[in-house]
Amino acid sequence: MKIALIDDHEIILESLSLLLDAMEEVSEVKTFDNPEVALRHCLAYDFDLIVTDNKMPEMTGCALTLKLRKEKPESKILMLTIDEDFDTIREAFHAGILGYIMKKANKKELKEAVLSVAAGKRFVSDAVLSELLKPQQNDISNNTDHIESLSAREIEIVTLIGQEFSTKEIAEKLFVSVATVEKHRHNILKKLDVKNSIGIVKFAIHNGLLD
Repeated sequence: MKIALIDDHEIILESLSLLLDAMEEVSEVKTFDNPEVALRHCLAYDFDLIVTDNKMPEMTGCALTLKLRKEKPESKILMLTIDEDFDTIREAFHAGILGYIMKKANKKELKEAVLSVAAGKRFVSDAVLSELLKPQQNDISNNTDHIESLSAREIEIVTLIGQEFSTKEIAEKLFVSVATVEKHRHNILKKLDVKNSIGIVKFAIHNGLLD
């Protein structure tokens, strides 16, 4: 695979490039220390995977992701950063990344993240998942009133979302239309008072809906 690696620190670019080059699945690693230059290249050329930092002077990784996904929605983006706060993680996934991993991750976890995201699968490292599961202000994860407000079908859909099934896959599994699943998902978000699938997954985990 061909990888675009974006980070404003040269020493990190060099070390990460060596790690990625050592993977037998990787044929080329193109490095960029300026996200604006990287964005132009990623729009002009096809990379199998884009690995980017978040906090960079010219443009954040989240902003880069939004711009890139707008023009090339098929782009597969893995965020590799030191940021582990909930708001940044949420912003990154909302922007359109597929995976989020910390720079303190070991080589095995990095390889798993790279291969997963390149294959179009979501990846969240253990450190990131731990942050996502921390109770936030006004968190609904331990509020049993919310689960009681869900219908049996809605609970079923919450569970499937937690198991990373797409809307289309859920529709096929439940023998209903995609539009019906989207309607249920909208109602679930409203009842749980969350903004996206991450909130639904947190709810499912905290309420024992996932094995």
